[in-house]
Amino acid sequence: SQALTRAHNRAAILRAVGSTAAKLVNAGFAPLSSHDWRSRGDDVVIVDFGQDLGPASIGRGTEAGLLSEVLDNLAQDGVSLSADEVRVVGGAYEGLLRD
Repeated sequence: SQALTRAHNRAAILRAVGSTAAKLVNAGFAPLSSHDWRSRGDDVVIVDFGQDLGPASIGRGTEAGLLSEVLDNLAQDGVSLSADEVRVVGGAYEGLLRD
């Protein structure tokens, strides 16, 4: 959320958020939390790989709302996303998410 408030290119970070969430789901994880996601300005870096990743090898379609949680966390931190920005993050997520 801090990176988005300071970003010169919010769309780049939002694409990284969506693609990171999709990559975790594609790898078979259902993270229990997304509070340890950071950014260097135009990317997403996960800094805590402990139990937050949740159980491994979940089935497809059981991603448990990871992207919704990330967006909720941003809203709770006071980051307001426009409809276009929500489409950017959602498009990046959907574009990489395996069927």
